[in-house]
Amino acid sequence: MGLGPQYWLRDGKGGGAAADLGAASAAGPSRPASPDTARPEPIGEGQPQNKAIMARKKLDINIRAWIDKLPPSLRNKYVVAAIVYGFWMLLFDQHSIMNQYRLNKTLQELQTKKAYFETEIEKDSRKRENLSTDDRHLEQFAREEHLMKKDDEDIFIIQKKP
Repeated sequence: MGLGPQYWLRDGKGGGAAADLGAASAAGPSRPASPDTARPEPIGEGQPQNKAIMARKKLDINIRAWIDKLPPSLRNKYVVAAIVYGFWMLLFDQHSIMNQYRLNKTLQELQTKKAYFETEIEKDSRKRENLSTDDRHLEQFAREEHLMKKDDEDIFIIQKKP
């Protein structure tokens, strides 16, 4: 028969589904087995086994033993999903604890700066109000800040050594 291995049966002959099921239905029509029913022969005692398959089986056994040691509540798939979700949210998400801490620290710094600048604005507003309403304050500001003087005055600037 020219059919591929997916159509071979356990006996190695292309005899159809009847040969796969045995002599009970040998009188039925011959048709190729579907890929779902075609199974490879098990590896016998004398045949070499694939090392990767053996390693995979050993790993599966180790994982299964480790899972069996867990309490039943941790074997529940919903609990595992919730734990993984919580772990993800705590460490890797945009709103993780690390980012929240960093944002909170930045917020506190900005609030401190805001309070400082609000007090500075208040001081400057009072100073501007005093300069616009009182000539004595205006003269004092001009002398101290801009070093202005009257015609008959001399100004001496004394600086302290650091």
